[in-house]
Amino acid sequence: RKINMFEYPIIISKYEGDVLYSISSKWFEDIKTEIYEQNEKDIKKYLNKFFYKRNTDVIIQTMLRMSKNTACDIDVSNVIELSENTKQQYFNSFEHSNNVVYKQEKWEKMKRYKYVNGIIIDDQFVSVGFVSDIIEGGANIVIQTKEKYRDNGYAKRIVEKISRQILEDNLLPIYWVNIENTYSLQLAKSLNFEEKAKEIVVKKL
Repeated sequence: RKINMFEYPIIISKYEGDVLYSISSKWFEDIKTEIYEQNEKDIKKYLNKFFYKRNTDVIIQTMLRMSKNTACDIDVSNVIELSENTKQQYFNSFEHSNNVVYKQEKWEKMKRYKYVNGIIIDDQFVSVGFVSDIIEGGANIVIQTKEKYRDNGYAKRIVEKISRQILEDNLLPIYWVNIENTYSLQLAKSLNFEEKAKEIVVKKL
């Protein structure tokens, strides 16, 4: 499965007690019998060896897929939608600020859907969120915040505003987070996102 800029050839989800396997056709025949009904630790160990032997660089992570169906009562008044009027401010923010081609490509990916919001401090975006994909009515939210501006509630407000926009369009907000990313996980929980599935994910580099 290709989501936004990354390819995920294997996703193993535990959802409501069932285990669901999504495996690229390239690897399906070699992998299907080896990972079936194994525990999480053994699956990750096997997959690491499998891709190492094939000289394929991957990252294997445990992710939580979270969602919610109601808005939270927090102030989002300083969250603005990114537009052509604020495009240059975005280009001057974050990494690769001098790489116009990179910024333009990322801008186009972000603007694929209408849910693109951020917070400006000192004429630069310090936090930006957008929807990377909408699949089967679920809208996947992505958030990026400059390290020095974290723990100020900026990302929380942006995720909440995007969630409200998604819910207004009768879609489901999805927050997909690495189980080891305690900062991002706490943000999601503070906005009443609930865990729906636990997943082992292979991300191709």
